[in-house]
Amino acid sequence: MQPWPHDTHLYVDAFAAQAWVPVTRDIRLEATGLSVSYDRAAQVVEATVDISSLTPRGTLRGGVLDPDGLSERDIAWVSQRVHGRILPDVGPATFRSRRFGGVSVPGTVEWNGVQHEVRLQFRDESRWRRAEVRLDVRDFGIEPYRGRSGLFKVKPELRVVVTTEWGGRGDDWYEKSRV
Repeated sequence: MQPWPHDTHLYVDAFAAQAWVPVTRDIRLEATGLSVSYDRAAQVVEATVDISSLTPRGTLRGGVLDPDGLSERDIAWVSQRVHGRILPDVGPATFRSRRFGGVSVPGTVEWNGVQHEVRLQFRDESRWRRAEVRLDVRDFGIEPYRGRSGLFKVKPELRVVVTTEWGGRGDDWYEKSRV
């Protein structure tokens, strides 16, 4: 395996279970501890996310990121709850593809010792390729977060967004997607 040659980002969107509670918001987290490698001959891409590296980047309003939606106090509050509560420290999450190239990439996510099959559907956005996959934390043996009072709850479904830079024509990823 060798390092993936393209700039890649991974975001996790966590959704509040009760929108009527004013202090709850849908939150976007960014994985600052992301490692991506690939084996060209085996057509395998592997990405490992250090869950403890997830950092709040803003709120989501109607699915659109508002990077100014969190104050510094909010960021500290969310960070404290994300690490160990909303997303317990059960070790890294790993995605391993069965092949790569093209717009549909099948693979397996392993998290908390549990494997789950997924398919990343990439679409072109300018010089980036973007894919989304929804994961239910219960599929990985993790209970959705519920605050002590029961007023603050997080939905069990997370949206994971992956973006990777690509070079267009002449780029191996591009050429394989045209097959």
